[in-house]
Amino acid sequence: MPTDPFTLPLHDQESIIRRFWNKDAGLYSSEPAVREAVNNRLGWIDVSAFTKTRLDEITAFAGQVRDSGIRNVVLLGMGGSSLSPLVFREVFGSAAGYPSLFVLDTTDPEEISRVEAAIALEHTIFLVSSKSGTTIEPNALLAYFHERLKTVVKEPGRHFVAVTDPNTELQRLAEERGFLKAWINPSDIGGRYSALSLFGMIPAALLGLDVGGMLERTAGMENACKAPAFDDNPGARLGAFMAKMVNSGRNKLTLFTSPALASFGLWVEQLIAESTGKSGTGVIPIVGEPFAEGYAYPSDRCFVVMQLAGDDDRSLKEATASLRGRGYPLETVELSDRLDLAGEMFRWEMATALCGVFLGINPFDEPNVSESKANTTQILDHLKTQGELPLSLSPPLYHGIRFGDSEITNPQKVFSQLFESVPENGYVAYLFYLPYGSAVEKVLDRLRRTTLNHLKCATVAGFGPRYLHSTGQEHKGGPRIGAYVLVTRPPLREPVVPGFGFSFGDLETAQALGDYRALASRQLPIVHAHLPEDWENALEPLENSVREALISLTAG
Repeated sequence: MPTDPFTLPLHDQESIIRRFWNKDAGLYSSEPAVREAVNNRLGWIDVSAFTKTRLDEITAFAGQVRDSGIRNVVLLGMGGSSLSPLVFREVFGSAAGYPSLFVLDTTDPEEISRVEAAIALEHTIFLVSSKSGTTIEPNALLAYFHERLKTVVKEPGRHFVAVTDPNTELQRLAEERGFLKAWINPSDIGGRYSALSLFGMIPAALLGLDVGGMLERTAGMENACKAPAFDDNPGARLGAFMAKMVNSGRNKLTLFTSPALASFGLWVEQLIAESTGKSGTGVIPIVGEPFAEGYAYPSDRCFVVMQLAGDDDRSLKEATASLRGRGYPLETVELSDRLDLAGEMFRWEMATALCGVFLGINPFDEPNVSESKANTTQILDHLKTQGELPLSLSPPLYHGIRFGDSEITNPQKVFSQLFESVPENGYVAYLFYLPYGSAVEKVLDRLRRTTLNHLKCATVAGFGPRYLHSTGQEHKGGPRIGAYVLVTRPPLREPVVPGFGFSFGDLETAQALGDYRALASRQLPIVHAHLPEDWENALEPLENSVREALISLTAG
């Protein structure tokens, strides 16, 4: 492919669009084994038509749940099965009379306890979403809440609903335990491309959203995305833009949105990073980063601005005008209302898939995700046999914080060495294995601002283990230009996961250590900061150490 996909002759552009809609796996690879695998990942292209055939059943089920006295739905899932429902909750909220939705895509024990404290188990259903049915996080959460429900209801299974592929262990378990319902999704759809399938539309319906209207908006976008010329095709244009930017060195796709659409960034981040971050290349999505007014963004940046009509955010308009005025590569996306979000999801899915075509990669696999999972399993096996996690850390150093295996006793120096390793076109990733919440999010925001101001590079942030199913693929398989700050705290030994032989705190820490090993084994620059028991009080000293290191580098 040429550096600029837009320079392809019109007949070649038309051929690519036609092959895309014909589900031609050869578009993505010439290797027979890859084509065979891709063939089982293209069902998302026309899944809205399938979902529409189930619309009456979906809305009837949502009405049944609403009328049964259920006040809360807790979704147990990871990655693609959890992020689109999270977006729907944040963007739309619940319709009058419909349950509230909680999304548990974590193994953090405090976050799990927080959700449990906010619900009445007897008035709650748990929506277990897992394509494979073998993902450890939702399976552990299912085991825990099933055991908890035994203490308050006679038929705990009736408080569970499954969404999974055909013939999975989760489907079998749903039948065995008498789940309220098991929704079987088409098997030829990967998790991150599943927003418009049952994985996204069942939670949307349970919120009382206009699923029919969402599917109509999707159909409208699909029709627009059949235009033969890239410039006239919303999905192909965006995909070609992303690939052109990567090939010209601008691989940091920075997304700014209207405030009401902020959560959409998490979904896009996973879609793009896991689809394109492999074989040493990829689009690096930068979401949630503060806009730097007057800041001279380096030449590795390009931008997309998503504006919701009626969401008159002055700062976003000023940012758009500033970026356009300074000549940065910029694409704008406008939504007439919130329902357009469904169509946008299809546009970004198509764009990401075609970006993979232009970059010469398979956008439907995740070749480096399994490594951290395997490391986690080994660490948990060590816990079961030795009675402790294989934590190898220096003595408490600074306000009780410990730093990996480093012999350095000055935390500022630890971070200075890390930041000195960031290349000119690099980025810094802050990876926190801590509970969600505004206090931690504010720390992450300040760390990103400080890094942007002093190091002049892009930043990403993620909560573990959520990011393992999102940007984790790109960290290990994408361009080797990242530097990583991984933060953990001592694992809580309660609650224990029934039948698993470890606690959620053990699992969370094992996942952190597993990813640390995966990153360190590639000799990528990484600092592991292990906070003390009173981890909340250690966040400020940690932040100060980072800030002092960045200031010293700037002064030097």
